[in-house]
Amino acid sequence: LFINGLGAIAGPLIIGWSMDFFGPRGYFLLMAVLLLLLAIYAGWRMTQRAAPAVADTNAYAPLAPTSTPVAVELAQEYAQDVADELAKE
Repeated sequence: LFINGLGAIAGPLIIGWSMDFFGPRGYFLLMAVLLLLLAIYAGWRMTQRAAPAVADTNAYAPLAPTSTPVAVELAQEYAQDVADELAKE
């Protein structure tokens, strides 16, 4: 949350400087550089650990925010049944 706040404060200042220095294309240039750095970091992070084993993952039931209480109860029962089956194994 703190880093998000820092970005909200520093972002417009840095973009403004970039646009003063490079002109209107400075906005897109800086965004391209930042997104490239983010993509490189994400790629590096993906290589640092293996994917979890299937046995370590859980089943889930996606629910829409407008789901009825009956659907929520059924999803909870399903999750409990899956947990019970995994506990037996």
